[in-house]
Amino acid sequence: MALPFLSCAASAHAAAVPAGLQIGYSSITWNGNDAQAIQDIASLGFKGIQLRSNVLDKYGANPAELKKLLVQNKLTLAMFSGG
Repeated sequence: MALPFLSCAASAHAAAVPAGLQIGYSSITWNGNDAQAIQDIASLGFKGIQLRSNVLDKYGANPAELKKLLVQNKLTLAMFSGG
């Protein structure tokens, strides 16, 4: 099921989110700065993130480092875009 983007999902003024539904956001607008995207997206209250193939440049040889960063920020890798 696809849902329209909720621009203020973490805000107290956001539309009500059905129980159990978790909202994520894509890292594409961070221009490859995935660590910052992970921190920013988590700080806004999102629960998941879509990462792109550029993440492999830094974490491809060490996926455990990426997993650790996601766990520290309480984010789930919701989708991976291969380009």
